[in-house]
Amino acid sequence: MRPYPRRRSARLRPLRSVVRFGGEPRAFWRLLAHGAVLLMFTLGIYRFWLTTDIRRFLWSNTELAGESFEYTGTARELLLGFLIAIAILLPLYAGFFLVTLSLGELSSLLALLVLTVLGHYAVYRARRYRLTRTVYRGVRFHQSGSAWRYAICAVFWWTLILSTLGLVYPFAQSRLERFKMRNTFFGNLQGRFEGSGFRLFLRGSALWLLAVVPFGIGLVATVRVVDWSTLTDAPGGDDLSSWLEASGLAGAVVYAGLTGIWVLLAFVLLYPIFQAIVLRWWTSGLRFGEVVVTSRLRTAQVLGVYARFLLYALLFSLAAAAVGCPRRDRAPEAHRGARFDAQGNRHDGRRSCRLCRDRARLLHNLSGDRQARALAVRGGIPRHLQSRRARTGDGSRAAGLAGRRRSRRRVERGRDLNA
Repeated sequence: MRPYPRRRSARLRPLRSVVRFGGEPRAFWRLLAHGAVLLMFTLGIYRFWLTTDIRRFLWSNTELAGESFEYTGTARELLLGFLIAIAILLPLYAGFFLVTLSLGELSSLLALLVLTVLGHYAVYRARRYRLTRTVYRGVRFHQSGSAWRYAICAVFWWTLILSTLGLVYPFAQSRLERFKMRNTFFGNLQGRFEGSGFRLFLRGSALWLLAVVPFGIGLVATVRVVDWSTLTDAPGGDDLSSWLEASGLAGAVVYAGLTGIWVLLAFVLLYPIFQAIVLRWWTSGLRFGEVVVTSRLRTAQVLGVYARFLLYALLFSLAAAAVGCPRRDRAPEAHRGARFDAQGNRHDGRRSCRLCRDRARLLHNLSGDRQARALAVRGGIPRHLQSRRARTGDGSRAAGLAGRRRSRRRVERGRDLNA
């Protein structure tokens, strides 16, 4: 008998599931428009309900392996948390105000430190709230760990980030993400973060050189071009331009302006690219047990989102400027070339606007060409609205009427004397 062939052990292939968002943009825009109107009428109180509706929309339209997420949070919980925060912050601000009266500038640094710690504490607690209200396939996420410990670690790392001009940012992010994911659970499945800070540093080092190095060069050039000994001398009345050139302030303003323009361009162009790198790095480092997350996010997609945002912001700004800009009160096109009498009525029998009538009456009551022209120049009155009396010059009807009035007054005075 021939033995049966041995079965080869089948290799387990990883199950790949794509995260997909199926929400319609029109429904989301309607939600935002409805919320914006209610925010305006409720003076911002509807913000908690709007935030809840937005989260439910985003969560319910995000699918993983054919199943969507569920958000169970309520607006009342957000409102209650806001009131608790206000109840804590108001006495705290009052205490800072009282301490400022005695300590001075030291109290401001202390207040900044305390508020920074409280801000990171609130961020960690808000993340815990969102996770505990997120359900997937009937299983709820939750988070453990100390929020105070996270806040102190975040303040320490951000201090290093500011002191090193951002060089420590990749390592700080990896440490903080590991702390958060180590305390994140999906049911009884613990999460972890395996992203390498050194890998993020290598990916973002070129962007850091393009953004920070020109800024440092411009800052050094701005400081070095100033002559501090000449700057201490007070400028004279007519020697202000020479004092600016001698002290170097003119060159410093030029260097500072170029540096500011470069920082703005770097923020607009390089920040979306850096955000795409960070999002890919963060997503690829997420782990839940044996579940491995990978990201195929492309930089062009993030650039497209930021470009649309800037375009919409520019359009809304132009629309707001067009609506808020004061318009000149000009006469209609149909009234140009029309002639008005002393009562402001048109000679052609047509109906005139109120603006034309008022201006025509005002100009007819003037007693000279100089006053008419001065009023026309100051008020921007078109020439076609000026009456015939206002448009006359020397030897005109206005001058003749003024002469007749003088002669009549002389005759009357002579009669009185003879009498």
